[in-house]
Amino acid sequence: HLATTCHNYDVIIMNFDGLYWWYDMVCKKQIKLKKYFVIWDESSLLKNSTTKRWQIMAEAMPIWSPYRVCLSGTPLPTKLEDLWGQYYLLDNGKALCPEIWQFRNRWFDWDSDTFTATIKPNASKQIYQRIKPITDRIGERDWMGLPPVMASSLVSPTNALARRSL
Repeated sequence: HLATTCHNYDVIIMNFDGLYWWYDMVCKKQIKLKKYFVIWDESSLLKNSTTKRWQIMAEAMPIWSPYRVCLSGTPLPTKLEDLWGQYYLLDNGKALCPEIWQFRNRWFDWDSDTFTATIKPNASKQIYQRIKPITDRIGERDWMGLPPVMASSLVSPTNALARRSL
């Protein structure tokens, strides 16, 4: 049903599990894609450029909107080398090199025998400087003044088709 009606919507929210179906439908031109704005939540799932998920995202770059946002609740990656995949999908490799091997060679001493990386001196500072223009972090001061959480139940009416799929 979504394949025949999604062109009517300005916003479609989908998790990464639906990505393979979505991309297949767009490529088969069964879905007309509006190029407005793309927001990827939990972008840490896009850190590894060897995964099928990341490869589909990279292959789909020409059909995605040039307006992209990655969201993540992860404060900092465990390894700075994990940033490349996420930032590549944001800016086509402008901030952190267009190829992962360039990124690794520039800022890391890479051991191909053990597949481990050691960050070069001053590299972390350089990496953060390069991503700063397209990165917005929420600090402690940004959320300290928020009101307490209020829990409530909202009931959303669904149409017959949606009820059948539940």
